[in-house]
Amino acid sequence: MKDRESGTILAVVLMIMMLLTLGGMSAIRLSMVESFIVRNAGLYKQNLHLAEAAAMEGVREILNEKNPSRLKPGGQQWIWRMQDWKDSAAKGIPQQGYAVPRVVTENIVTTVKQRGEEDADTLRYYLAGWEADGGSSLKSGQTARWWKGRVIGVYDSPRYGRAWVEVGVLKKF
Repeated sequence: MKDRESGTILAVVLMIMMLLTLGGMSAIRLSMVESFIVRNAGLYKQNLHLAEAAAMEGVREILNEKNPSRLKPGGQQWIWRMQDWKDSAAKGIPQQGYAVPRVVTENIVTTVKQRGEEDADTLRYYLAGWEADGGSSLKSGQTARWWKGRVIGVYDSPRYGRAWVEVGVLKKF
């Protein structure tokens, strides 16, 4: 009688151990999935910041330009008519953009180097829909030459994904 009872206890203990092992393995798997989620969320956020930095570089380029003829659509490879941009962007991000210079800000350079992409043109910006928007100046009564458009900043990496940010720009010449 005692042999049967000790065998039952051993079977119960083995069942409990197996359940605890399965629970531990499930917890490990769940923590791995959660760490991948956190990593991907961080990469997504970083991609958006890089795309925003590219867009801000494009805005800086426009705001520093004194000659409006240099910003005419088609005048440079990164300046697009709105319809041409829509047609091309519907197929994917066009290659005819302006690659952001290697030295923009130290944070961007550091981030891109940490990702192993310092030799790739993963950051580009575009200007789409750049057109004259008439108006009158409140101070002098003269017609002002306002121009408006969108700057699109793109981070495009085969390894870490793609993000783009659009920023509206209004400039008076």
